[in-house]
Amino acid sequence: MITFVTSLYKPEEYLDDYLGCLSSFSRDFSRMASGFEVVIVSNDTSLSTRAKLERFIEANNASSWLRVVDVPRESLYASWNRGIDLAKNDIIGFWNVDDIRYPEATADAVKLIKENGAELIYFPFIIKWYLKFFGCAFLVKRRKIVPPVFYKRE
Repeated sequence: MITFVTSLYKPEEYLDDYLGCLSSFSRDFSRMASGFEVVIVSNDTSLSTRAKLERFIEANNASSWLRVVDVPRESLYASWNRGIDLAKNDIIGFWNVDDIRYPEATADAVKLIKENGAELIYFPFIIKWYLKFFGCAFLVKRRKIVPPVFYKRE
């Protein structure tokens, strides 16, 4: 149904949160719909990142829906294209390591594509800016971005 592509390069700062979100997403989305996968293209993978990914796959029984491909360092777009080539599903989305994806929105997007023939889905999103001070991150700005209505002609 849907494939998410994630490109990793030195993801250590965000990897634990990403894997936590991925675990929650997989559990919740599986209750709503079926047929999703995540393809992680891991660039110049460190031993610690590789170990975390392997532990995650085993702990979450994720080998059926998560694939990790180790590659030498390549550009983001090369990694995305690699992930698209490896995708098993006909709907593709991108999930950056510092993003959060919501299963309800994903299920809505899949429905809009499958039932309404939509070719592109983009939902509102929230950007948060943090200031790091003495090892602590403080939220300094939060902004909700609502994309304008898409008009192909424009």
